[in-house]
Amino acid sequence: MNYRLIKAVAASALLFAACVGAPEQGEPAADTATGSSLEAPTVTGTVETRVLLSGQNARTEEESTLVIRNQDAFVSLWMSVASSPTPEVDFENNAVVASFMGRRKTGGYSVSVLRAETLSDGRVRVVLTNNAPKPGMMVTQALTSPFIVLAVPVTGYDVIVAFEN
Repeated sequence: MNYRLIKAVAASALLFAACVGAPEQGEPAADTATGSSLEAPTVTGTVETRVLLSGQNARTEEESTLVIRNQDAFVSLWMSVASSPTPEVDFENNAVVASFMGRRKTGGYSVSVLRAETLSDGRVRVVLTNNAPKPGMMVTQALTSPFIVLAVPVTGYDVIVAFEN
């Protein structure tokens, strides 16, 4: 494993821990190994996400996914992906999910939302997919770093992110 990857994983873990925090008193704690409670939660509804920004050239080129729960962390993230003013997000009722694919050698890659859903344990699950160009597809011959930044209404104390192909 190279030093740069270890450094990126450690930095992402620290930022994630600062953004998510611990459950409030009286809330059920998640199993830290699997990210779920002992019983598998069921889907109870859907959630409308709002895409704040997506693109092909994030200023960060490391692969990571973050859940942000406060304005300071959001402003820091926004400065790393956009030169436009930071959009308003009500963090009492929303979280921000940001996913970065990391550097790619060509165009044709993207990150997109498949669905967002509420779970029976009060959490919100955001399901993303990393898209890649099909074999033989014409793509730009330039380095890219695809990303997406979403605002997600939260109904519970936790937001989880999953990926599907």
